[in-house]
Amino acid sequence: MRTTHDRPIVDQPDHVVVTRDAGYRDVEVADGVTQVSRIVALITAGIVLILGMMAMARLDWNDAQLDAPVVSVADMLYTPAIAVGTAIIGVLLLGVAASRFGDGRVVMGALMVAVGAVILLVDEVQASWSVEEGHGWFALLVGAVFLVTGFLTDGRRVIGRRSTYIESVR
Repeated sequence: MRTTHDRPIVDQPDHVVVTRDAGYRDVEVADGVTQVSRIVALITAGIVLILGMMAMARLDWNDAQLDAPVVSVADMLYTPAIAVGTAIIGVLLLGVAASRFGDGRVVMGALMVAVGAVILLVDEVQASWSVEEGHGWFALLVGAVFLVTGFLTDGRRVIGRRSTYIESVR
């Protein structure tokens, strides 16, 4: 009996052949920073969704529908359109935050920063969109969180290779 790599090789009759194929398999591990940044992004997206849902719940939808009077949630005034829009953005942010890749978080973060900057810098936008400075600062904060978590996320990375031996009997 011979041994190879501390494994016995038994001589077989001519009609049975034992083959050994050496191969390599990538070992992938998610970085701890990646997991923490995903959790932070999920919490942030959840806050956006909860604020939108709370505003929608406080609105009087019976008679006025989209012309309902504004409601206050977290010291920000919400019209029906802004409440629905905030909830939709929250759902989109949740989807992006759940991804293991950071590219979507970077894109959504940049968009949120841009929206926040437009709300804060262009006075006509506040009047025509029925938003206030609080919405702008909130969008900037959410965008910044998504940008940072997106840049900290590297997906999954290969940290090593492990050799495997596959035995087959023919």
